[in-house]
This record gives sequence, C-alpha cells and structure tokens, in this order.
Amino acid sequence: MPYTVNTLIQGALLLSALSQFISVPVKDIKKYSRAPAPELKLHSSSSIAPAAELKLHSSSSRAPAPELQLQSSSSIAPALALQLQSSSSRAPAPELQLQSSSSRAPAPELQLQSSRSRAPAPELQLQSSSSRAPAPELQLQSSSSRAPAPELQLQSSSSRAPAPELKLHSSSSIAQAP
Repeated sequence: MPYTVNTLIQGALLLSALSQFISVPVKDIKKYSRAPAPELKLHSSSSIAPAAELKLHSSSSRAPAPELQLQSSSSIAPALALQLQSSSSRAPAPELQLQSSSSRAPAPELQLQSSRSRAPAPELQLQSSSSRAPAPELQLQSSSSRAPAPELQLQSSSSRAPAPELKLHSSSSIAQAP
C-alpha cells in the first residue's frame, strides 16, 4: 500500500508540473480536438477497406465452395456405387424369390393333403345322413303316438255317451215329480 500511494503522489506532481509548462490556447485546443475527428474518419475508412478485404476473403472462401461441391459430387459417385451395391444386393433377391417359390412348391402338397383330409368329409356327411335316417323313425313314432290321440278323443266321446243317460235320469226324475 505505501508504494502505490507514493507512486500516485509522484504522478500527480508530474502532471501539475507539466500543466504549468504547457499552455495551449482554447482555440488551438478546439483545432486539435477537431483535427483528430477526420483522422478517426480516415481510420474508419481504413476500417472499411479491410471490410472489402473481408469481402475478398469471403469470396476467396467461396472459391473452395465449388471444391466442396466437387467433393460432394465425388461423394455422389460413391452414392452411385452404393446404388450399384444395392443393385448387387438386389441380385440375390430373385434367389430368395426362387427359394420362396421352391417353398411354395410343397404348398400344393399341403393342398393335396388338405384335399385328402377333405375326402373323409363326405363320409362324415354320409354318417350324418345315416344319423338322419332314424329321424323319420322318430317321426313315425311320433305319428304312432299321435294314433292314440283319436282313441283319447273316442274315449272322450264315450264319456259323453253317458251324459244323455244323466239327462234321461233327470227327465225320469221330472217324470216322477207329478
């Protein structure tokens, strides 16, 4: 801390001594203050000049862009190679199709087996028709069970036959009344 304080004091004394020796009029100060302004403009124009340089650099950076396009076209060339490889990979695809066709060859055999399994199906239908043959017998039995039904009707008519006798009895009871 004491070293920094001493250096600050010495710097202040030097500035005061220099300000006493240098005496510049106000007009000159204004001139000096305006003079650097165009210089700053010149610096700004010189800063514009590297902007063009930057543009040139950007155009020079655009020059490798076709190279990149050439590289992309060279990358398209392996893309065709990949397409050729894919076409060469498609070449075994018919072999796979041939294998699938060869696997489809047993499919008619399976169909023949299914047709062979369908051959007993009429036998099952014959069995069902033979099971349907007793069905008329059951119908005959039902018709034979319907045959006693008139007998029941005859019995009911025979039960109706004594009914006039009851009427006769009632008429005979009426005859005894006088």
